[in-house]
Amino acid sequence: MEEKEKLLNDLGIKNFKILKFDRTLASMDPLDYWKNIILKQFNPAGIVSGYDHRFGQHKKGSPETLSRFCSARGIEYAIVEAYHQD
Repeated sequence: MEEKEKLLNDLGIKNFKILKFDRTLASMDPLDYWKNIILKQFNPAGIVSGYDHRFGQHKKGSPETLSRFCSARGIEYAIVEAYHQD
């Protein structure tokens, strides 16, 4: 965790939250995760995710799912493609 926090800070990202992955979080379907975690806890103006980001029970939520949810709420959304370091 400390490594991730350092990387985010080094990138200039100062506000972030690392969620504890537990049974409650693991059992949320994508829409519940969207409503109860993303909207209630963060109320974002924009979201950035990786190209292979998955969320919700059984990893049912995808970047396409997140794009639809964001579009319906007028929230900006961007997908970051894979990064390969030489």
